[in-house]
Amino acid sequence: MSKEIRVVVYGLGPIGSHIAKVILSKKGMKLVGGIDIAPEKVGRDLGEILDIKKSVGVKVVHDQDASSFLSQSRPHIILHSTATYLDKIYPQIAKCIDSNSKVIYSLYNKEFKKPFKSSFRKKMWMEGVLDEDVDMVRQPTFINLSKLAINMSDAIILGSETIKPELYQFVKSLDKPVLDYQSEENYMDAYSQFYDTILSEKIHDSK
Repeated sequence: MSKEIRVVVYGLGPIGSHIAKVILSKKGMKLVGGIDIAPEKVGRDLGEILDIKKSVGVKVVHDQDASSFLSQSRPHIILHSTATYLDKIYPQIAKCIDSNSKVIYSLYNKEFKKPFKSSFRKKMWMEGVLDEDVDMVRQPTFINLSKLAINMSDAIILGSETIKPELYQFVKSLDKPVLDYQSEENYMDAYSQFYDTILSEKIHDSK
């Protein structure tokens, strides 16, 4: 690949830290940032956080400074790995989308039974978002919100062994890269290969 891929890892828990190590080992990829909410990680070199016994030259940024950091660092891809519940991570997802990076969505079978308030749709309006983009969440149920996230993503990972049939069929009906569910024994290698596939596609020009 002729162009170096700039990557930010959003969330440096066990999974995010492993992802960051994988990125550091990949030729043609450059880890330009790490974002986390833990005060004991913020401001420290990413190499120290990852316990790889060498400096990476990249300091961890606090979640509250994510928007300005993403605007300055201009990553091609953000690997988000903080949590799975939309009501908790929506502000983080909005920051990622606003940065114009690629989105890989992990779909789990962790359904919330009570729909969000109807006002949730209004919270999704931002520059570049049209009414038609969020029309399917006029009723913000788990199914509809999942479909919206799938629609707005560049690729999908099926994170649960069983996915609701309606969502599974919706995913398979789209012309997007999909990684099927992987066991605990091989999911890290499978995820790594899937990221390589996404990264091999044309990336947007830096602003």
